[in-house]
Amino acid sequence: MHQRQVRIGIVADQARALEVIRTDAEAGERIDVDRSLMRLYHTDLGDPAAAWQAGLRVLAAEPTDRDVRAALGTLAGQLGRDGEWAKELGTALATLKERGGPAAEIRAIATELAKVQGDRLADRASAEKAWLTVLEVEADADRPVWILTLHGHGYKFATG
Repeated sequence: MHQRQVRIGIVADQARALEVIRTDAEAGERIDVDRSLMRLYHTDLGDPAAAWQAGLRVLAAEPTDRDVRAALGTLAGQLGRDGEWAKELGTALATLKERGGPAAEIRAIATELAKVQGDRLADRASAEKAWLTVLEVEADADRPVWILTLHGHGYKFATG
């Protein structure tokens, strides 16, 4: 037990040192530090709330980071922050669309957003809007068409 406490103390010291380093780091370096902090807080220190905050900073800077989005999705469920997670995904999606991001990434984030809104928040109207975003970038996507048809919408999409 004593060794575990010593290890936790060392890791906590590392996290505090990284937080200090982060304040003086360049933007690109801060993202790397935040990734490290997210891992330390979540995996080594068992502090999902601190991991959540570090992960949100990475998401704001790099919305295309699938690993961070996956970890944040898990943390949102753990922390009961699905509503906040949907808002963060919506912000990431808007940012990516504004930047003219890759269609595959827009599709991925819109799909994640639709699933959170539909499955975890039971907000069908918002989920449908997110599925429509998927269709904007990938008109032949099967799942959104199926879901929108299931919900009784007579959407017609222009092809070719």
